[in-house]
Amino acid sequence: MRFIDKPANETPAGIWSVPLESPLTEPVLLTERIELSTAGPDFLVETTGNTTVIERLADGERWTVPAQGRTVRVSRGRNRIAW
Repeated sequence: MRFIDKPANETPAGIWSVPLESPLTEPVLLTERIELSTAGPDFLVETTGNTTVIERLADGERWTVPAQGRTVRVSRGRNRIAW
């Protein structure tokens, strides 16, 4: 489960995660970027002006795609995008 939180004064606000199968597990910070445009649990979509960038959360790798500032959806197989 993912949620937006700032659990303590010394921790950043961001998107935090807890596995559904272990709900009492300590939350893990996924990213400090809070965005409305998400492309599923593994990616964030950043839209700025006429630029769309997809970021893979696992390693931070980023790709600029020709969606001209629109948000995108990533296919289940993670090999296609649509906008």
